[in-house]
Amino acid sequence: MLKVLAVLIIMLGKGIAVNAQQPSSCDIEGKILSIIKECPKDKQRLCAKHPCMAKVKVLQLSNCGSGMTDVTGDTIVLHFTYTLDNTKKIFPQMKIVYPGLKKGNVFTGRVEQRVLPGNKVEWVINDYHLK
Repeated sequence: MLKVLAVLIIMLGKGIAVNAQQPSSCDIEGKILSIIKECPKDKQRLCAKHPCMAKVKVLQLSNCGSGMTDVTGDTIVLHFTYTLDNTKKIFPQMKIVYPGLKKGNVFTGRVEQRVLPGNKVEWVINDYHLK
């Protein structure tokens, strides 16, 4: 175990990417089918001011962790942590700027599948790249 950890530390120190898969995540290529307008009760929430949810056609999944459900070809509702708007004005201190996504855009990123009470599933993506 210590040898594996030492190798990972050396690889990271040399800038070598280590592809550690989380059990319920995949790389995704998706297409925005529609943007969902939320109406949260708390009007101060980020998603009350900027859209955070979209219906997405899953074009491709790859590099999946062991607990991930294969939904290739399906339509999912995906929560975008940093919204679907351009982040430059929303998060001026953030180093990475996401350009925003609109209906018809194709993107790639890392999607997480989260199990909620009642056997419901939530799909979440933190960062993405416009294709």
